[in-house]
This record gives sequence, structure tokens and C-alpha cells, in this order.
Amino acid sequence: MESKAKSRRKFLFRATVLIPASMVLALAQVPSGSLGGTVLDESEAAIQNAKVTVKNQDTALQRSVTSGTDGMFLVAGLPPGSYEVRAEAKGFSTLVQTVTVRTGNSTRVELQLPIGVLEQIVEAIDRIPPLDYEKHGIAGTVSRFQIEN
Repeated sequence: MESKAKSRRKFLFRATVLIPASMVLALAQVPSGSLGGTVLDESEAAIQNAKVTVKNQDTALQRSVTSGTDGMFLVAGLPPGSYEVRAEAKGFSTLVQTVTVRTGNSTRVELQLPIGVLEQIVEAIDRIPPLDYEKHGIAGTVSRFQIEN
């Protein structure tokens, strides 16, 4: 009976301690890197709430973050590879760069957004007042056209 109890204790030990610990170690060894940096305007002032989207060019994995009040952002846990980094903010032109993320490294980028061209749609409706035929001296004039074959 003692051997069954000992077996159960070993099983419980493995199930509650060793298996979760090995999973943590396995996850820690997943090859990944991070991508971070700062979103700035042309005068090198931080742009807060800029949307930064990173897209792996090989796998199409895509993640988006928003820059903080200091313009900084971080995207962690990225598989190594080539990424398209897109930064956009209201009032600025969108900026796209390509960077490489390497295993175990933190790739840093500085995204300097140019001021965008403000687009404004103006809808003009011509309001032509009705023509006063009597005032313009054409009252009662009727022209007839006849088309001959």
C-alpha cells in the first residue's frame, strides 16, 4: 500500500509543480523580440495617442498599440522577422517604415510624422435668383425653332 501512496504523491508533485514549471520554461524559450520607440512630430515633440501598427511581412501577424503621453510605444513578444511599421495620428501624414526584429533583442525606431495636408471639402451651391423677364426687357418674347428634315 505504501508504494501506491508514494506513486500518488509523485504524480501529484509532477502534476502540480513540474508540469507548470516546464511550461513556463518552454514559453520563456519561444524565440521573440520586441519593437519600441517614439512617435514625434517634425519639431521632435512627442505625439500622444498615435496609432502604431506592426505587421510581419512573412506571416501577416499584425498588432496595434497607441503611443503614450510621452510618444513612446512598445510591442513585445514578436516573432523574429521583417516588419512594416505604420504610424498615424490626427493632423499628420501616415508614416511607414520597414524594420527587422531579432530574437532576444529590442528593436528601437523613431517615427517622425510630417504634418498632414488638411483636406476640406467645400460644397458650393449656386443660388441664382429667378430671372425677372420684365426687368430685362424680354417679357412676352417667344422664340420658335423649327427643325427641317
